[in-house]
Amino acid sequence: ICRKLATKVAADEVSLDEKTTIRADDLLEYLGPRLWLPEAATRKPEIGIVNGLAWTSMGGDTLLIESTRYKIKEVNAELLAACKAALEKITRLELDQCFSPHRVKLQAAIKKATGES
Repeated sequence: ICRKLATKVAADEVSLDEKTTIRADDLLEYLGPRLWLPEAATRKPEIGIVNGLAWTSMGGDTLLIESTRYKIKEVNAELLAACKAALEKITRLELDQCFSPHRVKLQAAIKKATGES
């Protein structure tokens, strides 16, 4: 609000000598539109939906990630192995980007869980 008011003073739209009052009706002009919906704060948790966070160097966003459980008659061993390998690769890539002091412990835990020596 102060920055917008300073811009108006610099543009000679408002005098430094006059008192300025900001009313509730003026907030949209000074602050812009709402960045979030009030319903998002009061939304109740749902089974099968989890909040995620996507981060890039340009910013980030929250995501709603949905999951579904399927009943299957038999497990396709090849598909299961491919999924496991993909998850392990993603985990390793993420861990390589991790600068946590616990990085070595996490790597050892992954090796132990996957049976690597």
